[in-house]
Amino acid sequence: YTTNDIAIGLGGVLECDNYACCLCKSIRCGNNAVNDPCEIFVVNDHGAIGVESIIIDGGISTLTLPIPGAVIECSGIEACKAVSMITRNVQSLSCDSLLSCHQAYIIISDPAPNFSIHCHGPSSCVGANIMINIGEAPPPG
Repeated sequence: YTTNDIAIGLGGVLECDNYACCLCKSIRCGNNAVNDPCEIFVVNDHGAIGVESIIIDGGISTLTLPIPGAVIECSGIEACKAVSMITRNVQSLSCDSLLSCHQAYIIISDPAPNFSIHCHGPSSCVGANIMINIGEAPPPG
C-alpha cells in the first residue's frame, strides 16, 4: 500500500498483515450504506501504524435485525500504534502485544452489548485516548 491507497475490507473482513497498511491514506472495514457491516478487523505486527483515518462500521443493530458488531484485534507488535480510529457497534477492542494501540485516538460509538476493551500487551494503550459514546451517534465516516 502507498499513501494514496485506501484499504477496504469487503465481506466484513479486513486484515492488515505484518507492516501492511502502514502507508495507507485510510482504512475502512464495513459500510452500512450498502449493508456490509464489518465483522472483524485484524492488525498484525507493525500494521496500520500512524494511519489517521480508520473507520470500522459494525453496522446498526435493531431488535428485528440484530448485528453482533465488529471485533477489532490489534494483535501484533505496534499494531494500531498512533492511529486515529472511528468505530460504531463494536463487540471488542483488543490491544494484546507490545505497544499495540500506543498513543492511539479511538472513538467507539454505540458499542455492542457486553462490549470489552483488553490492553494486555506490555505498554499497550499507553497514552491512548479511547472515548466511548453511548446513544445516538453520527455514523462513522
